[in-house]
Amino acid sequence: MSFGFVIAVFTMIWAVSPELSSDAFGLILATPRLVAVYDVNLLILLTLAVFVFPVSIWVAIARYRLFDIELIVNRALVYGTITGLVALGVLAVGAVLALVFGVGDERTLSPAQAAIVGATMGASFIATFRPLRLRVQRGVDRRFYREKYAVDRAIEAFAARTEAVVELEELVDGVRTVIEDGFHPERLEVWHPVASHVSLEPAAAEALLARGESVTLSSEPGPLLGLHGDGYLAAVPFVSQGRLAGAALIGSRRGGPYSALDLELLDRLAHRVAPAFRLGELVRRQEQNAMERQRLAGEMEAARRIQVELLPKELPRLDGWTVDAFYRPAREVGGDFYDFMPLRDGRIAIVVGDVTGKGIPAAMVMTTCRTLLRGATGDEEGSPGRVLAQVNDLLRTSIPAGMFVTCLFGILEPDNGTFLFANAGHDLPYLKRGAEAIEVRATGMPLGLLPDMRYDEAEITLRSGETLLLSTDGLVEVHAPGGDMLGFPRFGRMVAAAPDELALIPALLEAQRDFTGLDWEQEDDITMLMFHRR
Repeated sequence: MSFGFVIAVFTMIWAVSPELSSDAFGLILATPRLVAVYDVNLLILLTLAVFVFPVSIWVAIARYRLFDIELIVNRALVYGTITGLVALGVLAVGAVLALVFGVGDERTLSPAQAAIVGATMGASFIATFRPLRLRVQRGVDRRFYREKYAVDRAIEAFAARTEAVVELEELVDGVRTVIEDGFHPERLEVWHPVASHVSLEPAAAEALLARGESVTLSSEPGPLLGLHGDGYLAAVPFVSQGRLAGAALIGSRRGGPYSALDLELLDRLAHRVAPAFRLGELVRRQEQNAMERQRLAGEMEAARRIQVELLPKELPRLDGWTVDAFYRPAREVGGDFYDFMPLRDGRIAIVVGDVTGKGIPAAMVMTTCRTLLRGATGDEEGSPGRVLAQVNDLLRTSIPAGMFVTCLFGILEPDNGTFLFANAGHDLPYLKRGAEAIEVRATGMPLGLLPDMRYDEAEITLRSGETLLLSTDGLVEVHAPGGDMLGFPRFGRMVAAAPDELALIPALLEAQRDFTGLDWEQEDDITMLMFHRR
């Protein structure tokens, strides 16, 4: 409205074309003969002014919700006071100019001087209008609207305190106090997007965000914008950086309806506290992320302890055999495990497996699977396929959804070199004969997926100088810096080229470092078991 008022004043001055001349008071505004009144341009301007002025009034009323008579009176007092002050200012400027250019002189201002004076007065008016309006507004509110003035002061005081507050609970309590003390709602909830006990549906949040900083007011209490529960009459969104940082959900006011001045004060409150709510949200999310990282680190450490605790403490001693094992967990502990179980007649059961997932869930499934395997081995000593089938049926009822276990279970007879095994979806074992690496196949589904599964068995015999290598997928699935995966064909060539006995596993790890580089970050657990018949 202030900008339109300034334009109207300058339009009127241009249309009337006054000039400065001397009179009893030094300088006065004098209108020349109205010869140009019949000019068509002037008629058009005056006609437009007649229609534009009332339209501008109604637009301002609709835009700023000035339907409340209390607000209209308030603004009339404010702008009436400003008009009087501006008039006094014009008279004061006129008096100063009279002193400068001489009182009672017949001379008048030149066009250039008049232009400078007009520009100076206009610029001064524009520069001082807003501070003047705010000062007058506070004075009018303090004199005639004491309650609203107190609320405004409370909002400003609280907004000043929020500059040093990042705790959402403190912000919520402060907003609640300001609204309860200043507006006396029957019901009030303050919502924020982090750890709020107030339910706000996504559609409601989008609707509030679309309204920007405008208060949403309903005609009667009830469900508002899809908000949870009944009894809300107004919603005050706190919008900062294009995001909904919070909202105040307000019920009916005790003692009467909300006025336009109330809505304006709520708008001001939202505008002042929204940045603090957004900052508090960011700080809270950072704290939650840090706590989550700390929780995950603790969980991973616990999983690592469980995993290491369940691994065999020593390797089996077999006459005529060299046995070696390697286990290296990734930064995020996976589900690799292996086990050795002595059987009757000097035979030994060998297990190597991999549980999907990481952390505590994988460690618990690994523990369960290991226990079931040990129990089933005593019942089915002669058949690896039946051991895996029994464990599969038992594990399927206890494993979390979406998880499964790949497992290779075999029985080695050290005396004759026979290795009988079954495979539940695990990586194939390698039989190394000199410079040749042979994949030995036996098929079967991973454990814990489907009931009543059958597992095929395969048998190999290791002669003197031959080596059996069992592993998980941690080494096969490493990636080079360019993104290329090692893969089974390359891994098979690495096994064939590596030396036998205790040098086999170190040679494979050295080949892996050549492939990945020294800056490689391990992605998964790496486990290898080597049995070399001397």
